[in-house]
Amino acid sequence: NRSTPSLSFFFVIGGLGMYLSFFSLGLGPLGWVMPPELFSTKIRTKGVSITTFANRLTATFMTTTMLTFASWMTEAGYFCYLTCINVIILLLAYLFLPETKGKSLENVSAQFYGEI
Repeated sequence: NRSTPSLSFFFVIGGLGMYLSFFSLGLGPLGWVMPPELFSTKIRTKGVSITTFANRLTATFMTTTMLTFASWMTEAGYFCYLTCINVIILLLAYLFLPETKGKSLENVSAQFYGEI
């Protein structure tokens, strides 16, 4: 019956919803929130410009090479590879990025660059 969606339809929609939710709460904003906080005020605009360019360049690379890599290592293998990369990034962010909640930009700069 074509009017009743299959079970796989619900898995796809649920998986997409979970991906968007977790990405939006976790690694998604990390590349946009952290650079302005971590660059000193002297180089902030140039630093954020460079990180934005790197972000877009990486997104372009990942988008254009996805089908090639997925056919080379199977789709399941490709997504397992991406999962491993994301777990590594999450661990590195947890271990090495400082907590900046409640600190002014000047205090964060002072922590990294010894300014003020």
